[in-house]
Amino acid sequence: MKLENIDVKKQTIFIPDSISKDRKDALITLPEVVLDLLNELKIMQKPHDCYIFGKDFETCRTIGHNKMFSNYWDRFIVSDKGLLPQLKGKHVCFYSLKGTGITKMLKSGVASIAVRDQARHQHITTTEIYAQRQQLKAPEVLKNYK
Repeated sequence: MKLENIDVKKQTIFIPDSISKDRKDALITLPEVVLDLLNELKIMQKPHDCYIFGKDFETCRTIGHNKMFSNYWDRFIVSDKGLLPQLKGKHVCFYSLKGTGITKMLKSGVASIAVRDQARHQHITTTEIYAQRQQLKAPEVLKNYK
């Protein structure tokens, strides 16, 4: 993913079909916390043709290999001295964070359709699998609907 795909003003990142898992263009919302991190790390000050995570996780013009993410996760996140050592041996992969984010959005009341679009699920039923992980309750907005 290149910096030229990020629109800070619109809080979006464009994922071109050429690198998308479903081979379709997508526009994804970037939460403020992500934009704050990009700003704090001065990533957006780099040339726009740089990859966000290039070689050795540097923002540079050399693309990084996708295996580096799983290696980094194993070495620096879930290792004994990593950021989340409590996850060691629990087979929590980097991709699991997406599921956690989906569940948190649903719990906080974000509409399923908006979560589906953000997660880029083809069908709402896929998104609703994550809703089943939480304790379901009647939506307050529907209780007094006439």
